[in-house]
Amino acid sequence: MDDIPDLSAIDEVADPTIRFYAIIGACITAVSGVERALFRCYVAATGLPEKEAATIFYRSVLFKRKRHLVDTAVRGSLTGDPRLGRWSEMIRRAQALLGPEGSRNLLGHNVVGTEYAFAESDDPSEEIKIVVDHHVSQNPDQVSAGMRSARREEFDGLAEYTRSVIGLSLSLNNWPLLIREACGRSLPSDAPVLEAARLRRRTRGKSPPPTPDEDPPP
Repeated sequence: MDDIPDLSAIDEVADPTIRFYAIIGACITAVSGVERALFRCYVAATGLPEKEAATIFYRSVLFKRKRHLVDTAVRGSLTGDPRLGRWSEMIRRAQALLGPEGSRNLLGHNVVGTEYAFAESDDPSEEIKIVVDHHVSQNPDQVSAGMRSARREEFDGLAEYTRSVIGLSLSLNNWPLLIREACGRSLPSDAPVLEAARLRRRTRGKSPPPTPDEDPPP
């Protein structure tokens, strides 16, 4: 499993500039983790050696082509499998987060902007304080030319986006195992993970038994 960025550690950083650049790094790392997870799904669905699969998967830099490649392969391997509906939701999430509407392209092709403002200080020894606002905005020249829509992301929005991308990456982790199982190509190391996943599904959503003085839910 790849490393997951520690967003709580970023939140604790006092310097707003360091904190902002850190969330950008976390975001890019998390996005790369999703692409890596999708590649593993592609390998599982095709049964190709990783080297051969990599020459196909990474041939294009466009995410939509990688997404289509993986989706086609996985759908072929899950034909008639009840898990196909769950996969459809997974790939929809991937497209929403990593496609053109996600923040990855904005961060990858635009510079960080900084604005300064003055506010009343909470410190009695200071009359005013300087508020630093970092953001990433769409290149205004491309906006005025009609090539891109105006867009702006600040720290809180990027942090929420990164959390969503990390959640998607974690959700994708067990899919290569499920795909291999559907194709009849499970590895010996898959068995304990698959059994643990089945146990979680069986126990998920079950309410605890009522206490002696508690009425059961209607």
